[in-house]
Amino acid sequence: MKKIYTCFCTDVIHEGHLNVINEASKYGEVIVGVLSDQAVIKYLRFFTIDEKERVKMIENLPNVSKVVLQNNIFYDEIFDELKPDFVIHGDNWQKGHLKVIRDNVCSLCAKYGSKLIELSYTNNENISRIDAKMKEKLAMPEFRRARLKKLLKLCPIVKTIEAHSGLTGLIAEKTVVSSPPP
Repeated sequence: MKKIYTCFCTDVIHEGHLNVINEASKYGEVIVGVLSDQAVIKYLRFFTIDEKERVKMIENLPNVSKVVLQNNIFYDEIFDELKPDFVIHGDNWQKGHLKVIRDNVCSLCAKYGSKLIELSYTNNENISRIDAKMKEKLAMPEFRRARLKKLLKLCPIVKTIEAHSGLTGLIAEKTVVSSPPP
């Protein structure tokens, strides 16, 4: 049976994720990677539930054969271990800061003889509402303090920025650096 790989870094499953899994199941055995806590942080996101809870959440989905923990935003270790026949992902990584991850997957597909399947990214009112609620939750002071504590445990060096007003705080929060890691 063909191995189909997809990776999620989400705390909430919505119809976009289910669409990816359902499409993947048409090609063979669906293996879903869950980014580890450390990898999620490097991915410029932060989690509201830990990796064990995210793994359990994915394991309970229909059409998922296996769940693995992906310890890096790049797929090298996964390809070495699983040698997937297909990688399936939304097309939202074709531009911007996610493109470097897509480029990594494309080079690995060429090396291993795998095929990349890109689906139209599911973006609708419900998903936008879920994203807004997650951002709102993560902006609350008690979550910010907890995030900093977790971050200090997970990363030996933490980059921070100080802001002295609401406006500079918003600018700092929305800033994204789009370059591959060294």
